[in-house]
Amino acid sequence: MSAPFIDKKNATPFSLGILSAGQFKLFEDDNEQKIDSVSLVATSDIQVWLDNLGAHREAAYGPRGIWSTSDQAPAAIAENPEFSHLFLITYAPPASPAGSCHTINIKPHGGQLLFNKKYCTTAAPAQAPRQSTAELNELQQLVTTAGQGSIHPSAQANAFYEAPGKARVDIDIEFPLNEVKPSSWKNGTLPSALLIESFGEDGRVAAQLSEQAPEDPVFEYLNELENLKDASEALTSNRYDGQMDLPPGEYRLAIAYEHGKEFGITYVPLTVDVYDASQFAISSIALCKRVRKAGAVPVAADFVPLVAGDYEFTPAGDTVFRKGDSLMAYFELYEPTLGQPPTLHVNYTMRIRNEQTGAVALETTENADSWIQSGKSTIPVAVEPVLSKLNLAPGKYQFQIQATDSAGRKTQTRVTEFSIE
Repeated sequence: MSAPFIDKKNATPFSLGILSAGQFKLFEDDNEQKIDSVSLVATSDIQVWLDNLGAHREAAYGPRGIWSTSDQAPAAIAENPEFSHLFLITYAPPASPAGSCHTINIKPHGGQLLFNKKYCTTAAPAQAPRQSTAELNELQQLVTTAGQGSIHPSAQANAFYEAPGKARVDIDIEFPLNEVKPSSWKNGTLPSALLIESFGEDGRVAAQLSEQAPEDPVFEYLNELENLKDASEALTSNRYDGQMDLPPGEYRLAIAYEHGKEFGITYVPLTVDVYDASQFAISSIALCKRVRKAGAVPVAADFVPLVAGDYEFTPAGDTVFRKGDSLMAYFELYEPTLGQPPTLHVNYTMRIRNEQTGAVALETTENADSWIQSGKSTIPVAVEPVLSKLNLAPGKYQFQIQATDSAGRKTQTRVTEFSIE
């Protein structure tokens, strides 16, 4: 049951406008100042993507995690491209008494520019922001002592096997936009902090992933250009996709998120099986709503995308599906004898079962040979059981997959759960 998923024409990133360095005029209190130097400091780790659900921005503040905004109409994204370059402009400001404030205006020759429009001289440096260790300690305390909080994240965790004794775990989180978007322009500049801890059966932390995501700095300027609702929906990060490595075992993942004074906590169970590279095996089943054309380099340097064929799949943190949603499943098969004679064939059986009634809504066996990659023992597979054809009643369902090869070997049956509303 392979599927075309999306039109390939609608699966490419938007190209972003680029400013040329060295073409600026700077004014302090309406008086032009001499610019000593202009240099391109960095290009921000931001991509803008159009996938099957719309257009969104992706940003990375660490090597293994990607933050994403909510989906916007393509026209809205195209009309407001991300400011993707950071310039350092230096000048010697005129002498002024301590405590006085001044306005700044910088005019580029072409393009758009965001910058601090005001500065004040102070007798002492401003208080330094909290360090990441302080944020980390606070989130750890929330995990052990706090209740649910006012933010209600949903999450899915899946294990994909790379070598004996090691699995890459994908953790995909979604935050309700109405709970995390700023209620004022000032709140739009508040940073977010995220902590993911994997607790083993002994109660100890086996692995940890922590990130700090500053909200988009353009918030403080957009109040002159847009209304708060549009800016909040376009710039607020409400999804996170991260990865960590774990050895075999039973885990309880604790996910703590903090935005300003608000926080939220959720827990996800995870089993990482012992992986034997000489055996036919199967990964977790990642349930997805989002797909796009594969090929672009991820915005996070060490992030490994889930790619099957020509498409890249993003697991859904929220596994509640509604009318009109795409239900896609990504999983990997590990066939140790691929490329060795005789040539093997691989099939998988897929079932969807109602947990309340036990009724089987779907049972089909499909051939996976078309997903085999020459010279590779890992077979990435993606399927799309069409919800409109299944006619599933509201309730909870189990999604089951088991694979067999022509040598008669079978994988274990993988099971994951989802709901229909």
